[in-house]
Amino acid sequence: MIIRVEYDKTDATLTLTKDDDIVAVINNTSIVDNSDSLSFEIALDVSQYQEQYNEVIVDGNNNE
Repeated sequence: MIIRVEYDKTDATLTLTKDDDIVAVINNTSIVDNSDSLSFEIALDVSQYQEQYNEVIVDGNNNE
């Protein structure tokens, strides 16, 4: 998974580029851009990965 954030200094906008299989957005209400720092939040929907790791494999051989 690759997430790239580009900041345009001319118009002070953030652009997010990501892999097609992940849902990611910049939380616009969290952007702080001042003379000292630039900070923001990125929201990721990782539910598709959580389901993959939450699956329990039961093979009937629990004595190992």
